[in-house]
Amino acid sequence: MDSCVASVKIDPAKSFQEKLKELKERGFIGDTEHGILTVLTDAGSAAAHRGWSPNEEQTTHLLDVLENFIHRVLVNGQKALEIKSGIPEAQKRKRAGTSKADGV
Repeated sequence: MDSCVASVKIDPAKSFQEKLKELKERGFIGDTEHGILTVLTDAGSAAAHRGWSPNEEQTTHLLDVLENFIHRVLVNGQKALEIKSGIPEAQKRKRAGTSKADGV
């Protein structure tokens, strides 16, 4: 998760919970995804520090969660922003009931 967070410019020295909070505050994730990613970070911490060993199905699902986050934010999100820069702005419309005589 650290490499993902670096791409969205969040201090790598922060704890996972602080990084998730910042991702949420900056609009990269919402409440539901924050909860899901909290489960992911808790699972990683439990596996690394508390001897928890997920089964194959759990491991596969947790990897899917991480891959989906990376794909949504870094791949699709980045591509959408790149496309946005090439889309011409909408032309301003005249309001109904206005004319040049009205100064609009």
